[in-house]
Order: sequence, then C-alpha cells, then structure tokens
Amino acid sequence: MKPQVGDVYSAPINTELTGALRILKHINKDYLIYISSYMDKNIPKISDNALTKCLMEVRFNRQPKPVRMWLSGLPTKDFTFVGNIALTELEKSIQCSMTSGNSWNLSIFRTAYFEWKWARDPQGLEEELKEIQKQDKVHLLGIESVNHPKYMLSIEEFWNCIKLLDWSKTGDDSKVVEPLVRKLTGKNKKDIFGFEERLSYLLFELDTNAHARYIGEHAFKNAENFSADIFLYARCAVVANGKAFYDSVVNRPNKMPKDVEFEKLLTVASDAYMRKYQEEMDYDSYYKYETYSNTQGWNK
Repeated sequence: MKPQVGDVYSAPINTELTGALRILKHINKDYLIYISSYMDKNIPKISDNALTKCLMEVRFNRQPKPVRMWLSGLPTKDFTFVGNIALTELEKSIQCSMTSGNSWNLSIFRTAYFEWKWARDPQGLEEELKEIQKQDKVHLLGIESVNHPKYMLSIEEFWNCIKLLDWSKTGDDSKVVEPLVRKLTGKNKKDIFGFEERLSYLLFELDTNAHARYIGEHAFKNAENFSADIFLYARCAVVANGKAFYDSVVNRPNKMPKDVEFEKLLTVASDAYMRKYQEEMDYDSYYKYETYSNTQGWNK
C-alpha cells in the first residue's frame, strides 16, 4: 500500500530506541515528512500524542527549527506502518523548501538521536561522533560505508558547468544558478544524474572534521554548537567557486571560506530535471553529501 498523507511510520534509531515520522504532503514520488518527538524502546501506538508533535532542533539554532524533509520513493522494510492521523488545517498549510533527494533510510533519524543524546549526555555524544569512523557500518545512524560510485560527469565537464554560475546576480541565488540549470536541462538523464553524482562526491570529500573547524562563526568546536546544515552549505560555496578554489581548499582546510554559504547548488540538478521531464528527479547518489557521511574525514 502506498503511503498516504497523515500516515505514521516507525523505525529503529538504534538497538535501544525507536523513532517515528508522519507524512504531511505527497507530490509525485516525494513525501514531505516530519520527524516526530516520539522516542522510546517500542513501536508507538497511534494514540500517542508525541506523534502529532514535530521534533524541534534546538542545539544549533537561536530559535528551535522543525525537523522536516522530503523523502523520495517508498518506505523500505525498516519502516513499520503505525496508522493514520488526519492533518489539521494548520498542518495542511505547512511548506518546506528543502529539496528532495533523501531516501527512506534510517539516517533520517540522525537529528532525532543527536537531540535526544545531547539533552542527556552532551559529552557522550561528542565521544560517540568520534567513534563513527571506527565502524564499517554505522548501525546507529543507518549509514553504510561508501561503495564504488555510479556514473559521474567527467571532472572537466563538471567544472565547465560550474563556470556558468552568474555571480553578477549575487543576492538572488536562483538567478545565479539559472545559466547552469539551463545547461543541465539540455542534457540527458544520465548526465543530469552524473552531475549530481559528481557534486555529491566533491561535497563528500570536503566533509571532514578539519574543514568544519574553519568555516567562521559556526565552525566545529564540539557536537553541541555545530550545525550540520550550515557546514553543508559552506561546502557548497567551495564547489560553486570553481575548480581552482576547490583544489586549494580540499587539501588545506584552513582555506575554507568564512561565513559563506550557497545552498542553492544542491537543487540545480533536480530543478533541471523537473524543467525538462516535468517530474521530480528520483536519484540516490552513492556518495552522500550530508554532514558526517565521510566517516574517515571525521576521524582525522
């Protein structure tokens, strides 16, 4: 049975905890969900009030931030259907600008676990993050060790595409990326996916503890005051500045730009795909660009 708006699914966060999510919207193959505040040993009952409460990320934000995201495809066997809770009018009006691209996997509960652990044992959380690299498979976060990559756009062609970014339109990121989106719209599915794969790999290479310590105000000092999203957007800025700048930064973390972000780069492939094929892009890259995916980089 295909998921419906209002459906609640639970899944194991680790061997001791179970989390839950609820679907807010359904567009084509994508589902807007929120991670609920439910966190317990057992699969929740549909009557549990925690299922109607969105988890709020408070560690990295001056104001609490709701944990919502788009998921592509269908739930895997790790997810258990709990039931359906009809949306309120307020919930029906919720919008989320984050792009699709996350798949239904256990790593989506990463923030939920971090919030839970941070509230109870912040020092323990920091030590736990340091241990991530020592595991071939991170059962806590549901992240598999990296396998061989899929097809990538050639490095030369990728950087030629990045050169199309129009920095004369600085201040309006949609206009900055428009020439690049137009270029990708002229490519076939294989090359649009190849661009996404190459971008994911380059961002993955920058996903290290060392690079996170040189991004300015939000630099990594410990797990309690570090924003995974801000670090991701800072890495996007490195790629957006072209090959020469990227090459200078990847092996010299202290060259990371300070307090600069370019989140819009994450959407160019999906925007081009939508414009060309009139449907959401359904693609899952081998290399994951989400912060902490490069476990080797976080153990250095």
